[in-house]
Amino acid sequence: MLAPISLLQYIGKALREFRDSGKPIYASGDSYSQAQYYLASFANKIYLAPQGTVDLHGFATNTLYYKTLLDKLKVTSHVFRVGTYKSAVEPFLRDDMSPAAREADSRWVGELWQNYLNTVAANRQITPQQLFPGAQGLLSGLQKTGGDTALYAKENKLVDQLATRAETEQLFAKQFGWDKQDQDYNAISIYDYPVQDQSHQNGNIAVILATGAIMDGEETPGSVGGDTTAAQIREARLDPNIKAIVFRVNSPGGSVTASEVVRQELAAARAAGKPVVVSMGGMAASGGYWISTPANYIIASPSTLTGSIGIFGVINTVENSLDAIGVHTDGVATSPLADVASTKALPPEVQQMMQLSIENGYHNFIGLVAKARQKTPEQIDQIAQGHVWTGEDAKSNGLVDALGDFDDAVTKAAELAKVKVKDVQLNWFADEPAFIDMVLGQMDASVSAMLPATLKALLPAPMADVVSAVKQQPGLFGELNDPQNRYAICLTCGEIR
Repeated sequence: MLAPISLLQYIGKALREFRDSGKPIYASGDSYSQAQYYLASFANKIYLAPQGTVDLHGFATNTLYYKTLLDKLKVTSHVFRVGTYKSAVEPFLRDDMSPAAREADSRWVGELWQNYLNTVAANRQITPQQLFPGAQGLLSGLQKTGGDTALYAKENKLVDQLATRAETEQLFAKQFGWDKQDQDYNAISIYDYPVQDQSHQNGNIAVILATGAIMDGEETPGSVGGDTTAAQIREARLDPNIKAIVFRVNSPGGSVTASEVVRQELAAARAAGKPVVVSMGGMAASGGYWISTPANYIIASPSTLTGSIGIFGVINTVENSLDAIGVHTDGVATSPLADVASTKALPPEVQQMMQLSIENGYHNFIGLVAKARQKTPEQIDQIAQGHVWTGEDAKSNGLVDALGDFDDAVTKAAELAKVKVKDVQLNWFADEPAFIDMVLGQMDASVSAMLPATLKALLPAPMADVVSAVKQQPGLFGELNDPQNRYAICLTCGEIR
């Protein structure tokens, strides 16, 4: 999983400011991944080991499709959705990507890659084509160097000099001096660097984080608990010291019910006169956009993945699987609505009610967006339908107000609250973050750890686990827990490699 581009951009901004202050930056590595090379490109000089490589290959998404598997297991998947591009349910329905999903994903993945190339090429003062000439161009270049990836990087100006670790040590010792006690050139690790704590318990601007899948109830590691986040917003609303809220969203969405709980509390904070500025991280899609709608102002990174305005639900039943091994379910019920179990066929009345609920949720979604963005529901529907947008496209479509980063969001919140920038004190509504957490985690936490588990939870239990499946109530996820089985989530947003 590639680190979110918006995270790399935020760190790159700090590196550029450091370099522009007149202090040089040097990058040294045995090899560079795409994420590492993005940051290295901000350096004045890049060193690469003689046997190393700069691994530029592009971005890709890959999703497992398991319709045939479900057919073989005789699992019945009842899919309810609204949105042409709401591709999260396609794995249940197909064995490959639909043309609509392929077209949509190709567009935003291509835009992210082009943003990457443009930034790195500008840093290296070469053209994007020279930086990455495509698969055939890269192959031709490697043929000329006899397969020497380090030499290829040097000849094409991807790096400045080839040097072993011992050679770079000598170069840095000459540049920075030698520490006889530590037997190393003068340096300090980022983990040991003294950084002033910027958080203030009595600060005047609250920073509330929504990182991970949105679930009902209390927060768990890697997820946004609807009740937990709503309580934090309420606390900020009632705190007279808090003049504004920066709501940092880095979520692919999740439960519709939990998303609405958070949205309502954020709307209450704005109604109470406390400006709300949403700062979008790597993704603020689907339910992540739902919870952003009450904001006075929304700021996204150019590479943020957002939109994905659509809703779906899936209920798996295993009556045919059980029948194949000689297990049957029977009983009595006062109505078809009471006779719902994962071991029985889903009653047609329940299927119709579920589809109505999904459609109602979608209309509510686009209505909320339309009101927030001062557009008609029809205008929002044209850019909704589950369509994923990059931050740049979202800005063009009126889904966000400006392109920028977390710092820009703090500045905007201070402006709206009429707080002088020099007087801004951030009150982090979370456990006290360490410096590295603030930069690499809190500022733009990746939800990659959450997404694979969520995808896995989409699948019904395999035949070996049919007994445990019998004990489960019908629903979409094991981890996600919307009481109405309604989800606004973008599962493809976090699967870029």
